[in-house]
Amino acid sequence: MKTKKIYLVFGFLLPIFICSFPDLLKAQEVMNIHKNDGSVIAVPVAEIEMITFSGSALVNESTVRDVEGNVYRTVQIGQQLWMAENLKTTRFNNGAPIAQVTDNKDWYNMKSAAYCWYENNEAANKNRYGALYNFYAVDAQNLCPTGWHVSSDGDWQTLEAYMIANGYNASKGTTEMIGKSLAAKTGWNPSSGTVDVGSESLPEFRNKSGFSAVPGGFRTNNGAFSSPSGIGAYFWTSTEKNETHAWFKNLLNYRGTLEEIAQSKYFGCSVRCVKD
Repeated sequence: MKTKKIYLVFGFLLPIFICSFPDLLKAQEVMNIHKNDGSVIAVPVAEIEMITFSGSALVNESTVRDVEGNVYRTVQIGQQLWMAENLKTTRFNNGAPIAQVTDNKDWYNMKSAAYCWYENNEAANKNRYGALYNFYAVDAQNLCPTGWHVSSDGDWQTLEAYMIANGYNASKGTTEMIGKSLAAKTGWNPSSGTVDVGSESLPEFRNKSGFSAVPGGFRTNNGAFSSPSGIGAYFWTSTEKNETHAWFKNLLNYRGTLEEIAQSKYFGCSVRCVKD
């Protein structure tokens, strides 16, 4: 008998993971579901495409787990709870896969959700930088774990306002230099400017927020990878500028500001999620 592969997606206070059980079902033609009232529901295995369970994605107060079982540290900044790591899921939170696109021409022609690893090197960059997603993946609105969402421009503005008002501004003046307080302490190319992200000056401000931004680079609309490792971090917001462009935030090792740029939706950028 030909075995059908069944995917189980768990997401309710238990570890969240996707797994397949072809060996378990080799001798089975029916899946029996035993209910609390003693009744049994028999479902032919051949008719099952996917089984999903939904619920809280929180593992504990300081971590969150995505549909694939990847666990992310979180950080409370003001009234917001942010992921303190870049998203790296290859599936939407309903279990549906996101297309992985490595070829430059294919990336350029994609008008639907896609992801890649920086320089197409999963082994080196998945856990270090997370995935790069085009805006079509962001716009699907189910990229983050259940109960979380891709940070909007408004979310970032709230973050910036809180940090400026609460002692995270490395310039200690009217200029908004919060980049150092957002950036991870390691991984950035060195820079000579006192308030620059890559500078070791003002150590009390280095990653003061716990946001831990890492310089994961981006992928251009023509498919080429840009911003070599150590230079820049680029985060999609969920906010569109117009039909072809959307806003992203970025940090650069040689600057101290958090900047905003509108780019083509074909670009591949990192994603940070915020709790609903």
